[in-house]
Amino acid sequence: MGDKRIKDLNRCALRELCFFKLIGEFGKALKIACQGKTETEIESLIQALTKVADIAGEHSFNWDNEAKMIEKIATNVSNKLIATPSRDFDGMIGLETH
Repeated sequence: MGDKRIKDLNRCALRELCFFKLIGEFGKALKIACQGKTETEIESLIQALTKVADIAGEHSFNWDNEAKMIEKIATNVSNKLIATPSRDFDGMIGLETH
């Protein structure tokens, strides 16, 4: 039992150093997002954020259409998170998927 507690403590300390020392709006949002989550869910979120941070950047100067650039970035993030498309706005005029 003691070994597990030490591992958990080390994992929590590492997470505190890496992710939860973030400041500003992102740091606040991250803390809110992790409230009430299990250890597995938090680890999954941290892995997803790490993958997103590793995505090669897009610069708006390279795009003639900002909407297409944002769509590409959103698609890349969704693919990294293995997300399914939202159906929340199905049937609403002007909010169809592209």
